[in-house]
Amino acid sequence: MKKNIRNTITIILLAFIFNLTTVHAECRIDTILYYSFDPGSIVKKLNGRTINYYNAYDLLLEILDQSWNTSLNIWENTKRTNNIYDSNNNRIELLYQEWNIGGTVWENKYRDLFTFDENHNQIEEIYQEWDICCDVWANNTKVKNIYDLNNNLIEFLKQTWTNVDSIWKNQIKENNEYDVNNNKTVYTTQYWDNNSSTWMNGTRYNYKFASNNNLIELYRERWDFFKKKWTFVDKELFTFNLNNKKSEYLRQIGINDSVWINDNKIIYEYDLINNETYQLRSEWNTDISDWENRGRSYSYYDSNNNLKEKIDQSWDTFNSDWENSLKINYTYNSQNKVIEQIVQMWNYLNLHWENYYKNSNEYNNSNKLTFNLIQLWNINNNAWLNNYQYTYEYAPIGDLIAKDSYNSWDTLGLYFKSHRREEYICTQLVNSQDIRKSNDIQIYPNPTNSNYLNVILQNKSNFELMNLSGQILIKGVFNEGNNTLALNQNITNGFYFLKIEGKSFKVVVER
Repeated sequence: MKKNIRNTITIILLAFIFNLTTVHAECRIDTILYYSFDPGSIVKKLNGRTINYYNAYDLLLEILDQSWNTSLNIWENTKRTNNIYDSNNNRIELLYQEWNIGGTVWENKYRDLFTFDENHNQIEEIYQEWDICCDVWANNTKVKNIYDLNNNLIEFLKQTWTNVDSIWKNQIKENNEYDVNNNKTVYTTQYWDNNSSTWMNGTRYNYKFASNNNLIELYRERWDFFKKKWTFVDKELFTFNLNNKKSEYLRQIGINDSVWINDNKIIYEYDLINNETYQLRSEWNTDISDWENRGRSYSYYDSNNNLKEKIDQSWDTFNSDWENSLKINYTYNSQNKVIEQIVQMWNYLNLHWENYYKNSNEYNNSNKLTFNLIQLWNINNNAWLNNYQYTYEYAPIGDLIAKDSYNSWDTLGLYFKSHRREEYICTQLVNSQDIRKSNDIQIYPNPTNSNYLNVILQNKSNFELMNLSGQILIKGVFNEGNNTLALNQNITNGFYFLKIEGKSFKVVVER
């Protein structure tokens, strides 16, 4: 049961990490700047950047990664990824290259080639790696997909390239079948046998659905190579109540390809508004042919239907009684956002709850996460010990513009020894071939190979020209109509941001 408790805690931590990844910039990110800090310092050191280039449809054309050379005060290329799209905006090629500093050239590493049907379904993908000996692309793997008339994937085929024969050889094949409601009913895997040059069955999943498309049965089979037939592995049965909420889960194991034996079962209960309030977990005892308790949980909610407490208990087979094992408490703000989550473990010797894990959150007035702190309980001094910390900064319009990550808490110095920062710059790139407008603002030529930029405005506006570190190089006022921004020789080749009345535009100087 302790293993189950650890698994539950692991799930909680993974769920938290997943939630962190959902904090992202809502705008189109054109540049990411990466910084690091010396232990205990608040002075950020520039390490690198990622520059994203888009086409007129806002599809990502290139991802360029560069590192900052502190000795020479210049940007140095490290790697880049380029995408090519067809006329339907399907990506048909991905090319990955790395920078050769000695040769000052881009070196091919790998590429993916994609093919699509008229419904934009990907029907083929070829992965190739660059052969540095022969300076050619060498085939590696190929995937071919087949779809039905409803665009359901019915066959997946993976092949690998053999240099000796110069042919594609089968590896894995997966087939799917569907019902009239496009529910997957059968999933089959097969593996290619090189000796017999035939497909060999592997596994098969069979799905059954109710008239309302609820999955009510899933049973798995494995191919028996000696008996030459499918044999039972296990079966899962799902029961639903009148509100389409799952009321029971039952797993059975196939024995001798003829009998289903119970394995484990979960019973669910709900309140009047369909919040899950109770779970009972049981395992089948083959010796007594009956169910035995293993675990149960109670869930409690506040007046806003937010989960405020969950208690897990395990069955003590020796005393035939329930024992506490895990408790999770949640605290919310007025906008129903979680501001604190505390996980406690039951001390079986002293018979009381002990702190284990705490997750604290803060939000701004727009309910966007601004602060997150993860702490673990230190049993030596009965205090919370910092583990990870994340802070988030937003622009006035709500876009995420910076994220700081901290870890490795120094208990003596009372600071995080590792501190990294990412800053996100969201702008629109206006180019000379396709002069795009943003609230009647036009900038050209861009890129510019001269000492000026033309800016056309409908209204008189303040402006700032900044480098990628945010340093203001030129500031002033643009008049209504045509304006010329002079770029002196201190404005060297590179990327800059022209901020006009709060809106930023990326401009490129290439003299």
